[in-house]
Amino acid sequence: MLNVLGYTRVSQVGGRRGPSFRSPGQQEADIRAWAERNGARVVEVLEELNRSGGDGDRPVWNDVLRRAEAGEVDAVVVYDISRFSRDVADGAAAMQRLATAGVRFVALEDKIDIGGREAAAPMVQFQADVMLAFAALERRSKAERLARSRAEAKAEGVWCSEVPLGYRRDEHRRLVVHEPDAERVRQIFTLAAAGEPWRAIARQVGRSSAGCHRIVRNPVYKGAVPGAPRIVGDDVWAAAQPGPVKPGMRSGMVTSTGVLRGLVRCGSCHRRMAIRRTNYCCANECCPDRMSASVNLLDEHVQMAFADALGSDTPLGAMMRERKAHGGALAAQRRVIAEERAELERYHGLRGCTDAGIEQREAAVAAAEAELDRLLAIGAADTPDVSPLVSPEMADLAERRRDMARVVESVTITARATRAERGRWSPLPERVAVAWRGDPGEEALEAAAA
Repeated sequence: MLNVLGYTRVSQVGGRRGPSFRSPGQQEADIRAWAERNGARVVEVLEELNRSGGDGDRPVWNDVLRRAEAGEVDAVVVYDISRFSRDVADGAAAMQRLATAGVRFVALEDKIDIGGREAAAPMVQFQADVMLAFAALERRSKAERLARSRAEAKAEGVWCSEVPLGYRRDEHRRLVVHEPDAERVRQIFTLAAAGEPWRAIARQVGRSSAGCHRIVRNPVYKGAVPGAPRIVGDDVWAAAQPGPVKPGMRSGMVTSTGVLRGLVRCGSCHRRMAIRRTNYCCANECCPDRMSASVNLLDEHVQMAFADALGSDTPLGAMMRERKAHGGALAAQRRVIAEERAELERYHGLRGCTDAGIEQREAAVAAAEAELDRLLAIGAADTPDVSPLVSPEMADLAERRRDMARVVESVTITARATRAERGRWSPLPERVAVAWRGDPGEEALEAAAA
């Protein structure tokens, strides 16, 4: 008996109706009816909703192909070929995978039946290719019509996006001010303009801090977006805007400073310290003596110590210079090894390969692996390139963080003397213990260099 795996898909369920719309239930009924007529057994009918046929990375669709290639079924059946795919390249590749696995492919509405243990007839394969092309053309045409309709609707004042707080849609789908919510929006702007903290604003208006922040930054409320009536004036909107992030402060939830982030530890509980505003702070509430230190002062102190050691003639300075010079070399060397191994495999596949040629390429692989071992011995590090999308300041910060991580094992903030003991707080250098990564000593450095 033929084991059948059905697949149904609807790109957008919504409230669609009409004869052109085949619901997942109708598609499944057609698949089961075909199986009954042909004496086949339906193993399962997999359903995929709200996914475009032009998406080649649909989870359920990929699961269908995986199960077919694993030999779990003998045939894959769909209502029509557009349910299977609306992309010529993806659809053709998927049908080829089914054919290679010996799995039959059936599209009921298009009367396509190919694959299985026998090669498809040229005309049937041509029909499948044509129907895929028509499905792809229909998808592109719908997308163009939708984009044109949205542009025309926006030009007429119709609001096509999510309705912001403070507005409602009228019977013509245009935005109108909803006074109860609009008053809350004005209250958020007024409090923000007065300099109230975001948490205090959120408590007063009953929203989250992030939600209040998004409302204040949204230009729709000052009438800058076509089709949206104004709720606040330009002066109130400008006064409520958050200022630039100051050094040592946090922008949202992303810490914008801290060269030693992840390296600083509390001398009392020995756990990593977090960055809170302008300080490295122990976040362990059970710590008996939670340490803290200024981000700017601690970063400056450790970087100065790093620069002093880097310029010294000590073994530690030599190690630091070597590691800094080889930053990123591990990733590059691994690429070299992969290329040499690929060349060796390619040469093995040639008809005219000789023992001398094989030995030469094996020697190249061995040399590349030996260089990788040497870099590992001196402590080189993988350092991916900084994304070009980040600002120059953040790129420089990322580079300095990588420099620190290559040479610093940890920075411990030790206990400080109290005013009662010494009459003043201990200076930061007296409370900082820097453990340099690997700090090997002369004998170990000489062994690694050899």
